[in-house]
Amino acid sequence: MNRYTLFSLISLFLVMSIGFSSCKRDDPVLEDDQEEFDSVELLFTLIGNPEQTVKVVFNRFGSPEQEKYKFLKNEKYKMDIYLFHDGEDITPEVEDESLEHQFFFFAPASAVTDYSYQDNQLGLKGIIQFGNASTQFNLKILLRHGLNKKHPSAQLWNSPNYIEAGGVDDLSFSVPISLK
Repeated sequence: MNRYTLFSLISLFLVMSIGFSSCKRDDPVLEDDQEEFDSVELLFTLIGNPEQTVKVVFNRFGSPEQEKYKFLKNEKYKMDIYLFHDGEDITPEVEDESLEHQFFFFAPASAVTDYSYQDNQLGLKGIIQFGNASTQFNLKILLRHGLNKKHPSAQLWNSPNYIEAGGVDDLSFSVPISLK
């Protein structure tokens, strides 16, 4: 073998070694294990009159079906929230992880006077009390994931400091409401 051929083979070997060592696969990026929702359904049932139910549906773009939803002033409603992904009800999965999730509800004080959790401080099931507000308002609904539910900022359904309890937002939307 002549020197030129030997030099060419060594050079080729070095180039291939460098090429193969720099082409290792990237480690996969782990995604945060949060639920994905593409629609939400809320059922508000007037306490004492189960025939009077208001259904609110949000799609993946957050658009409600109606411009405003009408409720009676100074009345209590049972509120149930259902979460869907690709048309499948994934509410049971969130219920199974109830220690990691919590809904918060925000509205003017005269519009929503009280809310009580009916499901281990999760918020998929609860009782909401509307006040006597004479104007229209938005009921903001926020689902938090990975928070410390024992933290003082997570104790109120409408805690303005809910972020202090940790976690991240899984879902946030507003329901346009008018009271009559």
